[in-house]
Amino acid sequence: MRDGLRPNGPNVVSFGETGFPKGHPALDHIESDWQTLRAGRLVPCRSEVDPRGLAAALKYAFVLEHAGTEGPIFRIAGTHILDRFGPDIRGKQFPDLFAQGDQQAAMEAMTAVFNEPSIVRMRLAGADGIAGSPSIAELVCLPLRDEAGGITRAIGGFACAQAGPIAPFSLTIAKQERQGLTGYARLPSLKAATPPART
Repeated sequence: MRDGLRPNGPNVVSFGETGFPKGHPALDHIESDWQTLRAGRLVPCRSEVDPRGLAAALKYAFVLEHAGTEGPIFRIAGTHILDRFGPDIRGKQFPDLFAQGDQQAAMEAMTAVFNEPSIVRMRLAGADGIAGSPSIAELVCLPLRDEAGGITRAIGGFACAQAGPIAPFSLTIAKQERQGLTGYARLPSLKAATPPART
């Protein structure tokens, strides 16, 4: 999967390169909770995620599973997401939410989440499923380890300003930001060597 990741395109920036607008409060909550669970490690574990800690943001949250060569699939989705994509989103591949021209970019973003690993934030545009009017949304995706230690899960959040359903295969990526996590984990503190006893 890593081999398929292209260099950052014009709508992909690294953290710190530009001022990415402050996100939706629920998405900030999900990311803050993830950072707390991470506690200086590279990535927290899926088993550490407690829905009670996400109560205020739970309806915006989702969990992805990436278990093969296909795109990661939705295992859990909050009511805000179900109201916009329908209950069939469970089991659907993440790139399937996007317009055909942006599915490869969406897959590359997930490659970064699971393989590097990275935090990914997106600003999205779409179409209202009823009137076809523009719909603006944002998304964050954060990697998690499974019980075996592999990075095969991710928790994220999706928030859309449009109240109605979103038309299938209509999302496009207006802006994307990635933060590679390698090098950001704290190393264990080293104890000073005990000097040899004098004889």
